[in-house]
Amino acid sequence: MATFKSSKPPAPIEISKYLGINEAVGDTEIALGESVTQLNFRITQNYKPQKRAGHKTRFNFGNVKNIQGMWEGTISGKDVFIVVNNGRILEFNKGEL
Repeated sequence: MATFKSSKPPAPIEISKYLGINEAVGDTEIALGESVTQLNFRITQNYKPQKRAGHKTRFNFGNVKNIQGMWEGTISGKDVFIVVNNGRILEFNKGEL
């Protein structure tokens, strides 16, 4: 198992006004406040994104550390979901989620 250590966590990004969906550009080209897709959140009256009610915990990592990264895709023909938590890289088979 690989372990990664960072010097300090990145600063949180504050979105003061949601600008809407911009499907014309890629994930790395959007402006602060835009999104390429809108999944599992709604926009409040003051233009801020808010998680929709009904989300649930899928995994209990046994700690209160933040998720440091997630990725999903196909590796060698297998659909996987990879999560980094507390310096640990965890791989899940998407069919089991």
